[in-house]
Amino acid sequence: DMDHIHRYLTVLKHMGVLENAEGIIFGEWTEVPSGEEAEIESSRGGTFDSIADMIDRQFLQDLDVPVAFGFPAGHSNIHYPLLFGRNAVLNVEEDSYTLEWN
Repeated sequence: DMDHIHRYLTVLKHMGVLENAEGIIFGEWTEVPSGEEAEIESSRGGTFDSIADMIDRQFLQDLDVPVAFGFPAGHSNIHYPLLFGRNAVLNVEEDSYTLEWN
């Protein structure tokens, strides 16, 4: 649920992980309502349109890095790999993003 995600991101924020990131990619939340389906209430600070809305408003406001939401890996039917230890370029546009491995 949103509180669980909020706790993980709070730990990452306090450890300095978010402010040291050069880019952030979030996966898909397949069992949580988003957008027009429902507003999500959180005991961690309000009502949000989606998990991405909560993350953006509470964790990304002061960061100047590319951020992508909805990467198809993990908990969905499509599982693209993320190659740890490899350099990549994350290009984020208003409604899309690309991830290119170097």
